[in-house]
Amino acid sequence: MVDIGIYPDPVGSDRIVSFMLSGEKGFDSLEDVAKSISNYLPHRKKPKDLGGFKKKNLRLKDDGRYYWHWDPRFIRRRPGSRDRGYFDLQLKAAEKVTVPALLIRGALSDVVTWKM
Repeated sequence: MVDIGIYPDPVGSDRIVSFMLSGEKGFDSLEDVAKSISNYLPHRKKPKDLGGFKKKNLRLKDDGRYYWHWDPRFIRRRPGSRDRGYFDLQLKAAEKVTVPALLIRGALSDVVTWKM
């Protein structure tokens, strides 16, 4: 995983959650999916073949709409996910990791910041 940390930047986290929930009601077309991704990642070139989205990121449901492959209930914030107690629990869990762990920060990350 990239950009996962104990103390994520709240602005960057909000941006990701907003993007992930933006397709909660599905998309009419692959072009709509590409527009959503372009709005979220304007620096990234739009792929010429949008069919790869169907294999990796989307599910076509019976209503004819495309949905992200993740469960929106997983993405929705849990109550208290920003308070200090939540981060303390994250830190306690991290302290129990007994194997080497590597934090990978994306080059353009606004979630894992240098001040972390």
